[in-house]
Amino acid sequence: MKKVYFIGAMLLSWLSAVPTWAQYTFTDTALQPYVQNFNTLSGSVAMSGNQLVSPAEVYTEATFPTGILDYTPTTIEANDGSNSVSNYYHFGYSSGATTDRAFGGIAGTSYSYDGTGYVGIRLKNGSSVTIKNLEVMYAMEQWYNSGKQDAARIDVSYQTGSAITSLLAGTWTPVPALGVNAPSTATVIASRDGNSATNRRVAATTLMGLNLAPGQEIMLRWGYALNSTTNGNGLSIDDVVVTPETGVFYSNTTGDLGLLANWDQSPWTTGQVTAASPPASFTADNQVFYVMSPAPRLRQITRTGFYRAPSPVMSLPGP
Repeated sequence: MKKVYFIGAMLLSWLSAVPTWAQYTFTDTALQPYVQNFNTLSGSVAMSGNQLVSPAEVYTEATFPTGILDYTPTTIEANDGSNSVSNYYHFGYSSGATTDRAFGGIAGTSYSYDGTGYVGIRLKNGSSVTIKNLEVMYAMEQWYNSGKQDAARIDVSYQTGSAITSLLAGTWTPVPALGVNAPSTATVIASRDGNSATNRRVAATTLMGLNLAPGQEIMLRWGYALNSTTNGNGLSIDDVVVTPETGVFYSNTTGDLGLLANWDQSPWTTGQVTAASPPASFTADNQVFYVMSPAPRLRQITRTGFYRAPSPVMSLPGP
């Protein structure tokens, strides 16, 4: 994996006994992107505590005010958008492309108090190198609509640590760039077609400077506020792609980008003229190159194997 990014302004990432907790692990031989499309979910899916039996790195928990309840489902049932009962579901058509699934839930309408439902994906750095940045992309699909325009929304946060098994405990860092409003906030949509572009939204960003050390974990958490404004809608996540960046290099703000000496593992400081840790080559795997520029502009890169199209064309201001 070799990438070049032209970056502009980077921002740092629902509805759930003690299980045998598990996570997806990045290793030295498996540093490729983690991909989860939930298409293995079928029928009634078993839970083990607050996580799915399979895929075991997926967690679910919902919380309500202290003294009322926290909730974890015992199973995850299928829903094609016709079942409006509040709970967690894996969504998809009952006929046709039945294996194309999404995971989420329908917010309750019978409660007079607010809460939040969560879905989490637990990842571990099992490699021998630090994961410096983490790219996160996902699709939000709306499979059931309560019949009103409202403020239904998914917000994303994350937590790092040595062993993260709860979606409710600890300190969470919000990722505003991954927040998505439900399609029904713009218009009253029809139910039962979360795969339609009308009912689907995609969000992506990179968690910069994460520096997840070997052995550390990260839990990505999607949250859906359960209140009188948002209740009644069926929202889900799908096509989650999480890409670890380990070999990260930043360009000098001047000079030939085709020279190794004009790249460094840390952003160049004002007055710096020599790279402290330049790359050994432009063609090694698991390298990501960020083009730093005092003003957003595209620079031509001609070295074979160095630029892979289509790459995001953005800009990251230099010092």
